[in-house]
Amino acid sequence: MESTLSPLFLGQLKNLHKLCLVSFKREMLDALRGESYNFAEIVSGSRSKFEKAFLTGAKELSIEGVDWSYDEEYSLFQEEVQLVADQCRKDETKKMVNSIEVGPFALIYRAIPLTLFHRGPSSGPFPSQWSSL
Repeated sequence: MESTLSPLFLGQLKNLHKLCLVSFKREMLDALRGESYNFAEIVSGSRSKFEKAFLTGAKELSIEGVDWSYDEEYSLFQEEVQLVADQCRKDETKKMVNSIEVGPFALIYRAIPLTLFHRGPSSGPFPSQWSSL
């Protein structure tokens, strides 16, 4: 009987793993859509929430007196959660760098046409045009 139920136990653990991982990723992405947030708090809060959910579900699946363990699946889950968190950190860093870079470039791009056409496009260049840029 133990050998018959073992594949079912492992299948349910994998389903629990997928469910918790997808929920973790969804919660992370939803929390990062806001304007002001603390990335570390979001990651740690979501991680602890879904690690607890995984452990609770795994303990409910376990049967006393059987040597089945969910430790390996739990460590895989933790690794994948870390990968998702790392990818979100990478994406947030790119977003932050882009927003920092856009500010100065936007000022420059607005200043160039204003300076070049200061006197109007039909009046031609003026002597200090390039130095005023």
